[in-house]
Amino acid sequence: MEHLRSLIRSCCRAGVLEVAITGGEPLIYPEIFSLMDQIRNCRMNVMISTNGMLVTHEIAQKLAALGVMETRVSFEGCREVNDGIRGNGTYDRALRAIEHLVDTGNRTVCRLTLSRRSEESLDHLFADLQSRNARIVKVSVIKNSGRASDPENADLHGPKGDLACAKRLIEMGQRFGIEVQLSSDDFPVSAEEAKDGKLGISGVQNCGAGTATAYVSPYGEVLPCSSIPQIVFGNIRNDSFMRIWTGSTAMWFRKMAASSNERLICQAPCFRHVAEQICHL
Repeated sequence: MEHLRSLIRSCCRAGVLEVAITGGEPLIYPEIFSLMDQIRNCRMNVMISTNGMLVTHEIAQKLAALGVMETRVSFEGCREVNDGIRGNGTYDRALRAIEHLVDTGNRTVCRLTLSRRSEESLDHLFADLQSRNARIVKVSVIKNSGRASDPENADLHGPKGDLACAKRLIEMGQRFGIEVQLSSDDFPVSAEEAKDGKLGISGVQNCGAGTATAYVSPYGEVLPCSSIPQIVFGNIRNDSFMRIWTGSTAMWFRKMAASSNERLICQAPCFRHVAEQICHL
């Protein structure tokens, strides 16, 4: 617990503007509301991603009282697709979470991970979200990480975040009165078209992993991004966040990222070779 509190204080001193809490399922953690309270007291915005299973009306009220900037509820697609990936009944419980969050005045964002399974029947998902008064759906394309990297889930991969796909999603949102936000890392559209509020840094042409953003794993590892688990800048259990963030591994990685022509750094042709080099620094 003290490692997390120290991390929050370090982020505050470093001028971090936003802290996004994800999992697993962060609402399982007993001290989650205490940590979010500390983040808010440090004048940083806090966002939380949840599968919705634990979001009761009372929990939604607590999130609203804390001034959480954004509560994100994850979906994999319509009921059949979502339950096939996350388990039976998870879709309806996530929809109930949306209801509780909207009713208590939380800024609620439905996070859709676009996969080969979810491409079909998205109109059913949008209709269900519309009926729960959801107003925003943020779409990203599935990455080869987490459970998606398991061989048994190989069929999830395939959809392309191209212009045609972006157009279909935007038009679907217009049909249901839902604002569709597209991950600017995944879709080749302008910031205005994407409606992606992700912070950017002038002159950075890639996703900003390891430059504008960092990921801290449940084990204390500081990574440029959760999609690049092979590259570890350091561990907050052994060193301060700022020393890690300004250390030799982080600086080496940024040089590599600056020379990459890929929007997603992890997809650069030289990534695997460079990752192996960094891991031995």
